[in-house]
Amino acid sequence: MTTLSKRSAGILLHITSLPGPFGSGDLGPSAYHFADQLQLAKQRYWQVLPINPLHPQHLSPYSPISSMAGEPILISPELLADEGLLSAAQLNKCKLPISDKADFEKAIPIKLALLEIAYLNFVQSADQAAFESYCQQEAHWLNEFTDNPREKWYQFKFDQQWSALKTYCNEKGILLFGDLPFYMHGDAVDVKANPTFFNLNGIGGVPPDYFSETGQCWNVPVYNWEALKADNYSWWIRRMQRNLSRFDLIRLDHFRAFSAYWEIPAGETTAVNGQWKPGPAADLFKEFQKLFPDMPFIAEDLGTIDEPVRALQEEFNLKGMRVLQFGFGEDLPQTDHAPHHFITNIVAVTGTHDNNTTRGWYEEDADRKTRENLRQYTGIKVTGKKAARILSRIAYASVADIVIIPMQDVLELPANARMNHPSGSDKNWKWRMLPGQFKKEKIKRLGKWVKLYGRECEK
Repeated sequence: MTTLSKRSAGILLHITSLPGPFGSGDLGPSAYHFADQLQLAKQRYWQVLPINPLHPQHLSPYSPISSMAGEPILISPELLADEGLLSAAQLNKCKLPISDKADFEKAIPIKLALLEIAYLNFVQSADQAAFESYCQQEAHWLNEFTDNPREKWYQFKFDQQWSALKTYCNEKGILLFGDLPFYMHGDAVDVKANPTFFNLNGIGGVPPDYFSETGQCWNVPVYNWEALKADNYSWWIRRMQRNLSRFDLIRLDHFRAFSAYWEIPAGETTAVNGQWKPGPAADLFKEFQKLFPDMPFIAEDLGTIDEPVRALQEEFNLKGMRVLQFGFGEDLPQTDHAPHHFITNIVAVTGTHDNNTTRGWYEEDADRKTRENLRQYTGIKVTGKKAARILSRIAYASVADIVIIPMQDVLELPANARMNHPSGSDKNWKWRMLPGQFKKEKIKRLGKWVKLYGRECEK
């Protein structure tokens, strides 16, 4: 169902960033309302961040504790109430004030308490055949994840709700665009169940770059690629199959690590003393190609990219990414992120979840030279309030096959709406869209751009 070669557009908005009454967004009514809005705006893609279970200490979607399970706090209490598993009074008692920041400290215990009540009501119900069938069908990973019937039921409800939302989106011509973290958290069930597939003496990260002078040390174990190859990459294949059952296409986060990855000795607190190690490269992707001939993957080819990475990407014709916030610095004439160097086989974005909002970037991060370059490049006066709209329109007008705009840039929000600071912050992953914030005028503008720049796609 993917249309990767056709001109199209979409929006990046994580599930937790949806509005809702329980402290963090979920798969409930707000998700369906947003799908309706995407259709009105003639958008083809809804991109989200990873949806696997979060580690309770840092909540980063990019170091999950299971490669197969879903995050229970994304389950909608309202949809459980529609099934008769929760009462209106129980929902009302747990509602939290509306805010533009997720309150995970309150949301997580509230949602888990509601899930507990719903489960206890479920086990007293007569018909449990669907749940029993699910447990048998998914036993190959579910039993590894947990032996607790309650936890298995949470996964059952997560998959039910996710599948229903995906069907709803697909029927409206909207494709779900997922994000696959390269690494797993050290506490992940996958690491405990398959320790030979991981090298616990090395941790993943990236060398010093745009985001950090000392690099990024993610405190996640790297892979034992020799052991994975000896097992015919079965763990990776199962993981990919699982994700492609949930998403229509997938962004391969930290794609360059498939070619070579930055390994940091265990115990280091920065990434400075790491070294490059070879990844599986084409050997793994040939296995993917056998099973997934459409290769519905986007390569997140940002950071330190060399010729072997490019060769791997080109061998399998994988779309890369271009970030407009990177396009107007000192290297404007030469950089691949400048629109005049765009190619069709890319996804163009104003920024990623790791970047500042475009308004925040212009007001706080862009130096004088960058601002002047942007003014000369566009031929118009640029201000902080206009920066996101200007870059978004440039992206839509470009030759890039796919354009994805973060919701914060659609709404033209300042730096306090930023989703993630890669160097670490207690504000990470918390931004939420307010009810009614995605107004008709912005929906109409996107729809006009889709038509004007030839990005309309049929179902």
